[in-house]
Amino acid sequence: MDDTSSASALDWLTQWWDDDVAMLWNPAGSYGGLFPERTFHMVPPTVWYALALLHRQASDDVECAVKAIDAVIACQLDEPGAPWHGTYARFCEFPAPAPGSVEYLGYDPNWRQFVGTGFCLALLTAGDILPRRTVDAMVESISLAVDAEPPERVSPAYSNIALMQAWLDGFAGDILDRPDVVSRGAHLAAQIVDRFDTHGTFDEWNSPTYYGIDLYALSLWRQHSPSPRLRHWGERLEAELWSDVAPWYHADLGNVAGPYTRAYGMDMRRYVAALGPVDRTSGGPAPVPDLAGPFSHSHDLAIAPVAAILGTEVPPEARRHLTSFTGERTLERHISDDPERIASAWLAPTVMIGAERGARRWKGWGQYHPATIHWQDPSGRTRWIRLVHSGRVDASATAHTLTAECRPRSKPGAQPAFLVSACDDVQADRWSLPGLTVDVKTNATFVGRAPSGDIDEIRYDLPPTGSVVFELTLSS
Repeated sequence: MDDTSSASALDWLTQWWDDDVAMLWNPAGSYGGLFPERTFHMVPPTVWYALALLHRQASDDVECAVKAIDAVIACQLDEPGAPWHGTYARFCEFPAPAPGSVEYLGYDPNWRQFVGTGFCLALLTAGDILPRRTVDAMVESISLAVDAEPPERVSPAYSNIALMQAWLDGFAGDILDRPDVVSRGAHLAAQIVDRFDTHGTFDEWNSPTYYGIDLYALSLWRQHSPSPRLRHWGERLEAELWSDVAPWYHADLGNVAGPYTRAYGMDMRRYVAALGPVDRTSGGPAPVPDLAGPFSHSHDLAIAPVAAILGTEVPPEARRHLTSFTGERTLERHISDDPERIASAWLAPTVMIGAERGARRWKGWGQYHPATIHWQDPSGRTRWIRLVHSGRVDASATAHTLTAECRPRSKPGAQPAFLVSACDDVQADRWSLPGLTVDVKTNATFVGRAPSGDIDEIRYDLPPTGSVVFELTLSS
C-alpha cells in the first residue's frame, strides 16, 4: 500500500479509536459479524495502529501510541503453568481464562507472536522517541511472551505463526542477551525453510489473509534479523512466495484463484485479505475494499500502515501477472506429500476454477475452500461459487469443468451444498447465473435453492451409500 492508501487506512481506523481505553474498538464488518461493532477492544490491531501513529508522528500521535502500548501490555496474561501464560487477552473486555477455556475462543495463544513482533518492530523503528519506562515495559512484555511459549506448540507447518515466532525468538533473544532463545528461533527457521523447499511453498498454501502475514514476517526476516542467514532466507522465500502466488492471480477478476487452504471470504474487493495491503506497499494493484462502503474482515485493515512501513519486494515476472491478466492457463501445484495435496486451476478471461484433491489435517473447516469458481457478471462485478462439505473433498479443475467427489463422513453430517453469490434460475441439472451457465451432472438428489444471508445455497442430498460426485461445466 502506497503512502496515500496507507494514510486512508489509518484515517479509517481512527474512527474506531477509543481515547478513554486507548485501544481500537472492533469495527463494522469485523470478526465475521459475530459481535456488533464497538463491542470489544482489539489487541493486535491496536498494536499495529500504535505502530502507524509512531511512524506518522503528527499532533498527539506519539502520546496516543504510548497509551495504546500501555493498554495492550495491561492485557497480557501472567499465569505460570496455564496454556495461556504470556499471551494477551483475546479482547480487552474478555474475562481471564479459566480451566476449560477453549483455545482461540477464550484466549488466543498466537497473540504472543502478533503482539511480540509488533512490539519489537516498534522498538526498532521508534524506540528513540518512546519514554524509557515504555521501552522497559515492552521489553519485559516481550520477554514474558517468548519465555511462556510452550515448546513445540508452533509447528513449522503452521506457516504464518511459525515465521513470526522464528523472527521473534531471534530478535528478542538478541536484545535480551538470551542465546537459548536465539538458538530456538534459528532451529525453527531452519525447519520452516526445509519444509518450504520440499515443494517450494508453505502448508497454509493459497491463503489470502495468511499470505499477507507470511510476507509481513518475511519482511522482518529480510530487513531486521540479527542473523545473516535469516536475512538471506527472508529475501529468498519472499521472492519465491510471490512467484508462487502470481500465476494463480487473475488481475481482471481481482482475486487469486482457489482452492484456498484458509480464506475468510471469496472476493478480495469486498473483504480485507492481508495479501492486498501488502502488495500495495510496492505499488501493486491487488485489491483492498472500497473504504467508503461496507466490507468484511475489516479488523485486518490495521495491517495496511504496518505493511507500508516494512514494504515488500515483488519479482518482475510476478509483477507482470499481478498487473494484468496474462492469458488463459491451466495450473497444477503439488502442495505436500504428508498428507498428499494437489491443487489445480483453470484461468480464462472472465472466469476461473480452483480445486484441491487429497487429505488434510487441520481445524477450521469453514476456512477451507477446496472447490471454487469465480466469474465476471455483465456489470463487471466478480461473482463466485464455492462447495461446502464437512467431509473429505477430492476436486480437480480443467478447462471449463470442475469435478468434485465428496466423501461421506464417519459421522452423519450436513448435505453438500454450493454457496453462490448471485443466482437467476436454478434447476437440478442447470444453474442460470448472471453471465454464466453451469451444467451439472451428479449422483446426488437435488434439494433446492435457499437463501443464506445475502447469498444463495444450492443443496443436494447424499446418496444412500458411497460418495457424491459433481461435474460442473461452465459456459457464458
